[in-house]
Amino acid sequence: MTRFFYIIFLCVAIIGCSSVETGTEKAVRQPNVIFILADDLGYSELGAYGNSFNETPFVDSLAAMGVKFTNAYAPAPVCSPYRAALLTGQHPVRMGITDYLRPHGDEHLNEDLTTVAELFKQVGYKTGMIGKWHLSGYEKNGAKESPPQNHGFDEVILNEQRGISGGSYFFPYHFNTEVEQKIFPVEFLTDRQNLEAVEFIRRNKDKPFFLYQSHYSVHTNLNGPDSLVQKYSQKDGAGLSPESSQNNVHLAAQLERIDHGVGMMLDELKKQGILENTIIVFTSDNGGETNVTSNAPLRAGKSTLYEGGIRVPMIIYGEALLKESATVNIPTVNMDFYSTFREILDIAQDQTEDGFSLLSLLAEGKPSEELVSRPLFWHYPLNAPHFLGGFSSGAIRWGDYKLIQNFTSQEISLYNLSTDISEKVDLSDELPQLKDSLLNELKRWRSGFQLKEVPHTLSRTSFPKLPDPDQNPVFVTVNDQQVPFLNYGVSQPSEGVFGFNGDQNFLKLLHLYIPDVTMKHVEMGATVDQYKQDGVIICHGEEVFGLVLFLEEGKAKFATTKYGKLVSISSDQKIEAGAKLKAELTDTGEMLLHVDGQIVARTNIGEPLPIPPDDPMSIGYDFRRQIAQYSGDGFFKGQLSDVYFKTR
Repeated sequence: MTRFFYIIFLCVAIIGCSSVETGTEKAVRQPNVIFILADDLGYSELGAYGNSFNETPFVDSLAAMGVKFTNAYAPAPVCSPYRAALLTGQHPVRMGITDYLRPHGDEHLNEDLTTVAELFKQVGYKTGMIGKWHLSGYEKNGAKESPPQNHGFDEVILNEQRGISGGSYFFPYHFNTEVEQKIFPVEFLTDRQNLEAVEFIRRNKDKPFFLYQSHYSVHTNLNGPDSLVQKYSQKDGAGLSPESSQNNVHLAAQLERIDHGVGMMLDELKKQGILENTIIVFTSDNGGETNVTSNAPLRAGKSTLYEGGIRVPMIIYGEALLKESATVNIPTVNMDFYSTFREILDIAQDQTEDGFSLLSLLAEGKPSEELVSRPLFWHYPLNAPHFLGGFSSGAIRWGDYKLIQNFTSQEISLYNLSTDISEKVDLSDELPQLKDSLLNELKRWRSGFQLKEVPHTLSRTSFPKLPDPDQNPVFVTVNDQQVPFLNYGVSQPSEGVFGFNGDQNFLKLLHLYIPDVTMKHVEMGATVDQYKQDGVIICHGEEVFGLVLFLEEGKAKFATTKYGKLVSISSDQKIEAGAKLKAELTDTGEMLLHVDGQIVARTNIGEPLPIPPDDPMSIGYDFRRQIAQYSGDGFFKGQLSDVYFKTR
């Protein structure tokens, strides 16, 4: 029996693919495929995986009716490598994409590789992609762009035209200013993606289709719809801040909208009579950020090769494909999807594949020997520690055992995941032979790709773990409006006056109110009523794109970063109490520093910021990825008034 007829036999035997009339015969229609990818959704966020705070009934129903995988892996702990591996079936190292791609960089997914979308097109499928691409830099950010249309997608909807930065969840979207509003009066990004998915299904109901629904949620900066945030805020144990690391109400709100979209798609598939002939995959690109959630019982999160960074939820549903509902504990990796879809479509292999087909496991309940016996490998080289805590490292999992190699310290850790899913007990001293065997296998695999053990050559200031902010925000002037800032212990002796004690307290802008600074004239400033310790006055951005006004040795300083290049200017004299400070980056790229109404320093960086920064505005501290180098830890001590930020 040929592979094609074997697959057709499976489809017919297991309830069956839909049939369509062709003259006097009936032809079996190949199944539709919907691949739903959540961004930064940790292993423990779904009800089907044990979460009792978040509400995900529709995704949970897919798990109950389909196959739930408990050992599904991303090939890297960040997003671009996952997406490249998903579309090509190749390990990220084979393509040279081992970290997230920068918006201004020319690096992109190789257009000579056959993507899964192009596989579907070869046999007559309509292909569509909605949402996040992140496999190229962007023309509007000065890069050589390789958009989804160049990789087999017929319809590309709501994808980013510029760097995504720190999230833009309500219309208008800073990463795609060209898109027009469709949902009124308020359009939430995830709702828009859900609507577009339903409309795609409706348009293509009469022909086989492949839909890649690539959500931006729940990537930080989190900002859920207010009604749902309020709903979750009433629950016991609710984490009320967008930075809460347990039961985060903003994450729960965004996740509920993803789940609602799954329900919308299921309803539309039923309405069109094609649900029984549709395969649905739901998964995530890497673990959750531990700044905003917990991946417990898994250790750590995004940016690390611990389980919390690379083990992800994965659910496959499809009446036409699955033998029965099941829970699968066999380790899988996302490259397996390419081989699986290619076998379902009965297309000959035309490029190297680093995954194995799941078809026999799904359709017969019998995994292939290669699937069961293979080792899994990771290679995550970094010149500096990741701002979320990850380090340059490699890893191997073979059977129940997993080894992690730190490329900087050369520390080796060995864990038995069958008894220690939290990776708490290092067995490297207890099992030295196994440690050496796995390490040698990891090195052998790396040598096949000529990969190097890259140690950190740059340092990064570690971000301190902060308590949840005060329940009530404070208000600061941004673009001539009073907008709410999260308050991390800052006192307010009177309206518009803020006291900082230099001990990990600062203000951070709520994400909904982050102003667009792209190619605009930016002005920010404050009056320094009291000054007791050098530190940040006000800043917006991070080490790649950002601007900061701060004090160092009593002098006012203004610094910008553009494409990672730091430029700073300074006053010659120390400031006095009561000094009025202002920093400007003009629309011609001129940096101006004012003290008490006088320009005390200036330079030109050629243009304003071409990309919106990732990290939000903060006052009294440079939150997360620091823009400049500061004396001490950057926490200001003293009193500020008349703080403002504006663009024009």
